Amino acid sequence: MRWIDKRPAPAGLLDWLALANADWQPTYADLRGAEKRATLDALLTEQGALCGYCERRIGRRPGDRHIEHLRPQELFPDLALDYRNLMASCQGEQPPEPRHCGHAKENWFDEANFVSPADPDCSTAFGFTPDGHIHPAQALTPARATAAATTIKHLNLDCGSLARARSAALDGIIGGLTASGAPDPDDLQRIVDNLALPDAAGRIAPFPTFLLHTFAGL
Repeated sequence: MRWIDKRPAPAGLLDWLALANADWQPTYADLRGAEKRATLDALLTEQGALCGYCERRIGRRPGDRHIEHLRPQELFPDLALDYRNLMASCQGEQPPEPRHCGHAKENWFDEANFVSPADPDCSTAFGFTPDGHIHPAQALTPARATAAATTIKHLNLDCGSLARARSAALDGIIGGLTASGAPDPDDLQRIVDNLALPDAAGRIAPFPTFLLHTFAGL
């Protein structure tokens, strides 16, 4: 999980919200069409096309992603259309099994035990094994460790499919570095330096937090 530095709401969403009047007040159920596409496009752009929870690459097809409410709209209806409460999560409206991230979280929310990507220090709450599994980071306070473990559980961030995807991302980098023999330290450093940077299309490579954690231990 990496910090999402929220940007201003997109004009398409703001213009739609501005249509509110005495006879009509916008609701999340009304968010569709061009205004929903504008919202999702803005979320994907500020997240570097990564899921806000697991950091896997997500695309722009309906089956690839959905809008997630950090604080569930059923519990916090006043935040249902607050752009600061929205992010893009992987898996579409009818996700495959196993469910993880936003669809696994559903309406769960616990202020004290939820590590949120809106927290600038969220990435420090988690550690990883080289085979892609996630766990609470070492040297956390007991309360922070409980929050990390609870978040992993409710978002199903340690499911087998995500662990395998993280491991495959690492194997791809290692394989490229060792294809011609021993890896060049300068090449490795260049990769590490660019792991969390967007490419020309604004996309960040999948699983940057896991990869940076793993390379730091090499």
